[in-house]
Amino acid sequence: MSIDLIALYNVCTPDAALDVANETDRQYYIDFTPVRGAQVVEDICQKISFKRNKRTCQLFTGHMGCGKSTELSKLRLGLEEQGFAVVLFQPELNMGNLEVMDILAAVGVRLNEEFEDLIPKPPSQGGFKDFYEA
Repeated sequence: MSIDLIALYNVCTPDAALDVANETDRQYYIDFTPVRGAQVVEDICQKISFKRNKRTCQLFTGHMGCGKSTELSKLRLGLEEQGFAVVLFQPELNMGNLEVMDILAAVGVRLNEEFEDLIPKPPSQGGFKDFYEA
């Protein structure tokens, strides 16, 4: 029996996270809760939702390829079901010369992309005065 390596490679994309909101991806999701001994994503989701009106910071780390992005996709789904607006992004930054402003700029660009439709646009004529009086 010969193996079609190209077909196998195209089916297996370990560098791509599963989107658990997508039914096709969800069938490949493996719940590692029994191995971890805790419901990490559910716990983080609960901590964030309990502090709905307060700032919260959660650190989510792990080795490359261990499923962080897939678990964050699951977290996003849980938070969106509770009415949160969630923005995920993977900035392509030069890790060798990374400054705080590089991170903040990447966050700003991504937020602008996500919420561009919610930002009011000035009218094509009449200037901002007419825009703000409307």
